[in-house]
Amino acid sequence: MPLKNDRMWMFWSVLLIVIGIVLLNLEFNLQYTRSAEEARAETTASGDAGKNELERAVDFTKKAACRMNVQVIETQVELWFINHGFWPKGDMSDIGRDIDYFPKGVPKCPVSGEPYALDPVTHRVVGHGHGDIATPEERQPERQELPR
Repeated sequence: MPLKNDRMWMFWSVLLIVIGIVLLNLEFNLQYTRSAEEARAETTASGDAGKNELERAVDFTKKAACRMNVQVIETQVELWFINHGFWPKGDMSDIGRDIDYFPKGVPKCPVSGEPYALDPVTHRVVGHGHGDIATPEERQPERQELPR
């Protein structure tokens, strides 16, 4: 048996879909707001009260980039020695000018902005350990469920 009032059925079905979408959106926004408030409370309660999660992630990334720079520099220094038979200068002024080793020049430390230098005995980069390089996840306190 065909329905006689197709427009009425169409109206009610669209209305129900719109109401469902609005209710789902409202529930999602409430959950999102609650999660943001919980995150702020956790950040304030932790030892890094002045640093939020983004700042900790940026610090970690800068330290990791410094570590990578040190590895690249030490590799290039060893290649320099193999190709030339002597080590580059401690301030790396000679190897830094050679575009075969550093096309854009020797990078600077992303954490401190200081140039890298080589130890005259070991020919390794000195002074860029940056201590704690734990991932942001390792440094966060354990999450506790807040009562709702």
